[in-house]
Formats: sequence, C-alpha cells, structure tokens
Amino acid sequence: MSIVSHMITRSIFSLGLIIVVFIANAKSDLDSLNNAKSQKLDKSEDSLSLKKRIIIQKEKLSSVGDKISLVNIKPSNKGIPIQFSGYARAFLQYRLMDKYYAGVNPRDISFNGVDVKDGIIYQTGTNNIGYPEPLIYLRAQATPTPNTSFLVDFFFDNQLLGSNSTGRVISNYRNLQFVANTRNSVGNFKLIAGGGVNWYRLSPFTLWNYEYRDDLFERYPWEPEEASFYRYERYYTTQNIPRDIRWGNTGTQGFILEASNLPAGFGAKVLYGKTDNSGSFSGFLTSAPRNMFTGRIEKSFGALGKHKAGINYFDQFGFIDNLGEEKVTQTIITGDLRLNFKGVNLFSEFGIGGYKDRFYDYGWGTAINIQGEFDRTLTKIPATLQFYYIDKSVINVNSLVLNTSHPNLQQIYGSGESYTITTYQGSVPEFGQLTNNRTGGYLKVFESVKRNLKFILGTGVSKEIDHLNDRVTLYHRVNGFPRSRFIYFQNNVGPYSRIMSIFRRTFEHFNITDTSDFKKAFNVVDLTLKYKMKFWKRDLILSNYITYNSVQGRLSAIPVFSQNAYYRQFYEEIIGFYRLFPKINMVGFFGIEKIIGNNRTEFAPNGKPVDQTGIGYGIGFDYEYAPRAGFYVRHRWFSQEDKNFVLDRFKGQETSFEVKIFF
Repeated sequence: MSIVSHMITRSIFSLGLIIVVFIANAKSDLDSLNNAKSQKLDKSEDSLSLKKRIIIQKEKLSSVGDKISLVNIKPSNKGIPIQFSGYARAFLQYRLMDKYYAGVNPRDISFNGVDVKDGIIYQTGTNNIGYPEPLIYLRAQATPTPNTSFLVDFFFDNQLLGSNSTGRVISNYRNLQFVANTRNSVGNFKLIAGGGVNWYRLSPFTLWNYEYRDDLFERYPWEPEEASFYRYERYYTTQNIPRDIRWGNTGTQGFILEASNLPAGFGAKVLYGKTDNSGSFSGFLTSAPRNMFTGRIEKSFGALGKHKAGINYFDQFGFIDNLGEEKVTQTIITGDLRLNFKGVNLFSEFGIGGYKDRFYDYGWGTAINIQGEFDRTLTKIPATLQFYYIDKSVINVNSLVLNTSHPNLQQIYGSGESYTITTYQGSVPEFGQLTNNRTGGYLKVFESVKRNLKFILGTGVSKEIDHLNDRVTLYHRVNGFPRSRFIYFQNNVGPYSRIMSIFRRTFEHFNITDTSDFKKAFNVVDLTLKYKMKFWKRDLILSNYITYNSVQGRLSAIPVFSQNAYYRQFYEEIIGFYRLFPKINMVGFFGIEKIIGNNRTEFAPNGKPVDQTGIGYGIGFDYEYAPRAGFYVRHRWFSQEDKNFVLDRFKGQETSFEVKIFF
C-alpha cells in the first residue's frame, strides 16, 4: 500500500471514530430534549395552523464578515429550528480601451466576473475568462440539541454556462460546508467538513494569508450588509480597511477538528486535506495528489487565560506532476507565544522549515517573527514594532510569507512557466509584508489629532540574507483591479513578458544588470491621512494614502531618493466619501503611480531604463433604496505609459453596476 493510500485509509478510519462518538453524544442529547418536549407539549398547539407557527424575526449575524438578517422558522414539535440567510447579486462591467496590450480585448463586457466577447462567453481553451464570484449565497444553520449544531454554506458559482466541457455548470461546489459542535465534561469539540473551501488559519508561518491593501473605491463581491457610509466611517476610525473575516485565512478542503476548553487550559486543532495553493481540489482524481496535514496544540494561562502558548506543525506532501516523478515535501515546525499586559501586547513565533523537490533542497532554515503593540499608556502615541528573520529554506505559500527563493515553485491554473504565480523574486514589500530569504523590521505609529484629523505613519527596512537572483518584483497599486483582468492568472505576460496577474491585482518583474556581488536592500514608507468634516451640513470623509519604495544594493535607514536606487516606486491615492442624502453616497478617487529605474537596470531599445507613469481616477455612487438592498455604480478612467519601453502603454475606461439584495 502506498504512503498516500495509507494516509487516506488512516484518516477515514479516524474520521469514522470521531463521527461515531459525535452521533452517539448528539443522539443522547436529542432523546433527552424530545422527552422533555413531549412532557410539556400542549395539545392545543397541534390544532394551530402552519401559518401561525411561522414567526419571522430580524436579527444580526456576524459570520464570514457579513451582517445579514435571518429568517427564523419556528417548527412543529417534531421539527428543528433552521435559520436561513444570504444574498443575491448582479454585477455588470463594461470596459472600453483606446490603447491596449496585444491580446487584450479592448471592448469587454463582464457579468458577475465572466467576460463576454462578441456576444459569447470569452474562453481560452477550456478555461473560462473571469473571476469566480458568488451569484447567490445561501446559509442554513440549526441547533438540533443544546449541545450540537450544524452549518451549511452554499455559494452558487457565477459562471453558469450549462456545459460540462467548461467545468462551470450550476452547482454548489464553491462552498458546501458542514460544521458540527458538541460539548461535554471534557471540553468543546467542533468538526468542519464538506466540499468547497473552508477558510482557516493557525499561525503566520504555517497557515495564514497576507492581506493586501486595496482602495475603497472598488467594491468586492463579499461586501457586508450595512450602510456603505458606515463602512467608510469604520475605515476613518480604525487603522485598517474593514475586511471580511476570511481575509487573512487560507482556503482549505478536507476535515478540521477543533478541541477547546480542555482541562488545564489546553486546546488543539487538526486539519487534513488540501490547500488552495496545492493544486486542484480534485487532485485526488489523478495519480499525483498533494495533500496537507497540519495541527496545533495550545495552552492558555494567566488571569482569565489572557496569555497563550502554542506549538504548530505543517506538512504538505505528494507530487507536482501526473507521472509521480516530481515528489515534493514541505514541513514547518514552530512555537508561538502571545502575552497581553496592560499597555502592551507581544507576539512571537520561532521555528524551522524545509522544502525539497527534485530541483531544490535548501535544507532546514530558521524563521523568527517578533511583534509588539504599545498603546498610549506606555508611549505617547500608539505604536507597533516588528522584527523578522526568515531563511530561504522556509518556503510555504500557504502562510503569511511570500516566496522569493524558489524560482519555479508550482503551477496552479495551468501547465508551463506562464502559470507559475507563487514566486516573487526580489519582492518589494508592502508595509508589514514578510518574505523569505529576508531579514528586517517595521515601525508604525497611529494617532488622532485635533479637528478630526488622523494619521498613520509606517516605515520598514529589510535586506536579503543570500543573493539568489537579479530580479525585482513590484506590485502595481494604481488600477490594480482593471489591469488584473487584461490577462487572468498568468505570469511573464504583457508586451515585454514581465507582468504577473493574480486575483484582482498585478505585479511586474524587472531585471538588475549590476555585475557586482550584492544583496538587495529594501525600504518602504507609508503615510495615511484621514479627515472628517461637514460640507453643506453633510458628512465628508477624505483619505490621502502615500507610499514610497526603494531597492538598492546597500542597507539604508531611510528610503533612497536618488539614482543610487535600482528602482524607485511612488504611489499616491486620494479618495472622498460624501453622504449626499441618507440613502445616497458619492465616492471619488484619484491615484498616480511612478516607477523609475537607474542605469544599472535593464534598458529599453533606446538605451534608457524604465520610466512608468500610471494614472487612475473615477467617480461613483451608492444608492441603498432599502435596509438590505442597494444599487452601486462606479466609473473609472485608467492609463499607463512608459517613456522608454514604448509598448508598455494602455488607456481606457470602465463602468460597473451592482445590485445586491440580502435576505
């Protein structure tokens, strides 16, 4: 019996034991509950009509980031109360471009993420062109007994083409999740299983996800049910943009078992299955599966369990080819400690990691992350200080850490180098972002000043541990969403084969021609200014976000603003939110991005380096015509031009309409 078959057999057997114990406990609870109900049942209740037994009440549910209303159905004495909630949405986009890359559709219509060309679904081979976005979301949950409950989520895919050849038939395969809970004298236990995606996290080095910053001009499919201006106000009040709670989590599929409130403050988590970065979730149908086993043991201590320590284990194993020749093993072992004192919160994670495939074996390496958050009782203004050291051997694209050391880590959406979108060689980080083969730190301060002005200032510096390549990868902040839809989920595309497109954002690779032996150093500085005021007796929120990056061959305490930097990147974004009427909000946006290379980088045919300018601006409005329904319009103009690489230019505009109804 193969190792994979043995692991699957063992997992099924273990799962069977868990389910048997769970059902036995649930049946005992259900029998007790039914006996109690039968003794108290009033005979007159049987004569009530079904209509009178249905009671609709409004509540709020904060699950997966959405605050949505529930419809509670009070059943007969033999039924189980089930709560239903969800939403339906329609999202239409139209793009018209005057200048565009070769192969890009200049006139594009997209319905709920699916592109249409000349009146037909736009396809490449058997892959539909578009983003997977929910057309309908339905959630059902119930509590059969005081000690058990279940939850089922259905996401109906947007790409309902009705053809098996495309793999996009109407189905609920996006998310079909079952959650069962039970409580006993030992502790609380939860089992999560089912098809689709189970969003989960353990620790930053094992199972986590980085949260990129996005502007609030573009809408997401998972926008919560709340007044739009309330979300803008939350952005003004807090340090970060409000997120769905799935942000920061990794998509997994399989079985998750949680145990909490165990004796002596212990808890445990175990996951077995696949991740969204380990190839197709249907990979078990091939002869080359790649699976994941991960877990955590933790202990709470101190008054009210305010401190916590844990040990984490992550192991992803299998093959990355259908012939079963390219075996891969990836292991991370860490320990973490979270301490919460008055005025300061400390988090640290230490561990080792190793990655091995047929081509790369860096051995084992060290990973360290230490972070402290200080409030104004210790410092005059709130501040966050972070230090990290991550070896090139610690390769885990399912974690918070970007991969910069493995040049061809894996192919996700197709075959060939163009589908390798998990490698960011020489990545120029956003503020707070971690990469491997890098050591560095970040400092952030946050403060409110007089006259409703708030500012967030952050700075970071990092340097490569080993010189592995002469590449730099920059993240395009301006017009990220429109340009990501030029070419979906591919690498080394565009007029100069430098662009990498992932979900709703794009990156670009640049080369350094410096022949000296150097290790790249990186600097970043971020500044956010937010101001709230009354304009014509109505609320107006203004936000100005500025960031500057530099890449050079030496460590520097501050960003380099001269030609000594290989590459410099500047981005400025201004957004305004205006509450025109109680149900209507106006939104305005302007952004500009500049990328400049020096004379030790690759040259264009005219003998000069990169000199890019990207511009975006737009206007839109939100009309919430009902408490749980709204109509949202956005129109954006976008362009980019490189003075020297003359083929790298585009110009166009895009309009989007969205109707969303919660129920």
